[in-house]
Amino acid sequence: MGIGIHLLIVVLLGLGSTSETLAHPGSPAGNADRARPATIAAIQGSGAVSPFVGETVRVSGIVVGDFQAGEIPGNDRLRGFFIQDPEGDGDPSTSDGLFVFAPEGEAVSLRDRVEVEGEVSEFNGLTQIGPTTSIRIADRENPVAPTTITLPESVDGELERYEGMLVRVDAVMTISQNYYLGRYGQMTLASPDEHGQPGRLFQPTDRLEPGADAHELAASNARRVLFLDDGQDQNRFGDNPVPVPYLGAAPGNGLRAGDRVSGLVGVLDQGRVNASPIPVVDYRLHPTAPPIFQRTNPRSAPPARASVDLRVASFNVLNFFSTLDERGADTVEERTRQTDKLVAAMAELDADILGLIEIENHPRATRRSDPPLDTLVAALNRATSGGRFDYVRTGRIGTDQIKGAFLFQPARVRAVGGPAILDSRVDPRALTTHNRPALAQAFEMVSSGERVVVSVNHFKSKGSGCDALGDPNTGDGQGNCNGTRTSMAAALVDWLRSDPTDAEEVDVLILGDLNAYAQEDPIRTILAGGFQNVLETGGFLEDPRTRPIPYSFTFNGAVGSLDHALSSASLRPKIARAFPWPINTDEPKVLDYNTEYNSGPYFAADPYRSSDHDPIVIDIDWSGVVPAP
Repeated sequence: MGIGIHLLIVVLLGLGSTSETLAHPGSPAGNADRARPATIAAIQGSGAVSPFVGETVRVSGIVVGDFQAGEIPGNDRLRGFFIQDPEGDGDPSTSDGLFVFAPEGEAVSLRDRVEVEGEVSEFNGLTQIGPTTSIRIADRENPVAPTTITLPESVDGELERYEGMLVRVDAVMTISQNYYLGRYGQMTLASPDEHGQPGRLFQPTDRLEPGADAHELAASNARRVLFLDDGQDQNRFGDNPVPVPYLGAAPGNGLRAGDRVSGLVGVLDQGRVNASPIPVVDYRLHPTAPPIFQRTNPRSAPPARASVDLRVASFNVLNFFSTLDERGADTVEERTRQTDKLVAAMAELDADILGLIEIENHPRATRRSDPPLDTLVAALNRATSGGRFDYVRTGRIGTDQIKGAFLFQPARVRAVGGPAILDSRVDPRALTTHNRPALAQAFEMVSSGERVVVSVNHFKSKGSGCDALGDPNTGDGQGNCNGTRTSMAAALVDWLRSDPTDAEEVDVLILGDLNAYAQEDPIRTILAGGFQNVLETGGFLEDPRTRPIPYSFTFNGAVGSLDHALSSASLRPKIARAFPWPINTDEPKVLDYNTEYNSGPYFAADPYRSSDHDPIVIDIDWSGVVPAP
């Protein structure tokens, strides 16, 4: 792309030195009569918005970050550069750095001292000057030492005083989310907490009771966050860059959330940190030196079955549809890729009973045939040994586009009787219009005759609208539709007590994506009904902030468990272990089955990023003797 400027070398005879004036075509090379002289600190001010917005100013500083020309053809990165006053004004509340928006490109280099003229504005929270009317290079080779910043912030938002400056972060940071790594070159980093303990961010209501305690943890999370960016504006051009920043050459196994990073030196700004139509902005660090990554959260091996009698698992399969271009795959190629990844994960799980969430509720599904399940089971049997897996025939369930389902291995377990379904016809608290119906099936071990009833569920999501039901977001941290989920939980407990499968079985296991974290009302309702959370490690400890917690999903940079395994009291002693297999939520989204945005080079027919939720594994030993791990 052409620079689109004229380079004029002006010999300043009176000063006995040389400077370069870079001016856009049609722009006066000085504008001294219009531009108001100002310092960077004065332009930044002590608040979030510059007091100079709308004014044309003249300001000088040293270039500390140049993010104009991109390494990828057609990508002009941030379309500007950062300047800093190395002396500053001595006021810690005002930043000494400033972004210069230069969409036409400017022939400046790092360490140049420049004088810039342009209009002051705010863009996504970032104070900037430009587009520029003129730039004059006063001299070159002026090094600026980075300012060390301390995290966590003492008050959320205090990084504003470093906006636009060259900074250093001495703390070892933890990658808490990498969802947008491929698309936007961003990762959510978490600093050590107030006690100096490193680690990622956790959903507040996964650890603490909703309300004041959860709000306190949410505020702590906000003070720990910093976004690592790549200094590019790639989202403007429609494709992911290849190679993906920080990920390495394709296909690669990528950085995982939970890994750590140090040696952070770069320029701090504010900008978009997600893809929402309503921009969410936060502070971002654009490195000027390569970050140093430590692989502290490597991929785990497939879960060995050990000596347990029965393996049950649940898996949210992220809208597996045989119908194209609905909620799942858009093309035949994408459906093949999605199938390959899911089959790879399911084959490694080797579950005797597998509860699935987000299977297409196909309009032609019957008690004899179900197109998406036919497709999935056929592929799974081809990948293992023919006939190993079958599925429970339910036909359509409810009115939603997705439903729950069961796969099982007939050589190990048999389905006893037919499936039972909980919807609003059974209990008005189980609103069919606002919840996917619950599904239950009794299974019997072929070898021993031992039985268990398994229920797979998918409660209403936190982002859904339930205002019409009088169930809005109350602001306590549980999101929208909490009452609707809680009502479904109460109906589920009573329904399972009524022996809906007629199996006369007291060993019951509740599985699924309940769209509620561990301390929220729906889970507490199920626990109050006599069930036990088998994913808990150590139970409800005195200090829930410090207990190890399993997780299965990442949202807004924090992990938690929306996917649960809750057993009847009679089954609990027979559960040898229960754990998530972390193959999805820690992996970058760019590894998934989608072909949009040039994701193809990073695809592999393996379990990793086969979905956005991690599968949950429950191993049962009927003797009640827990085997050694």
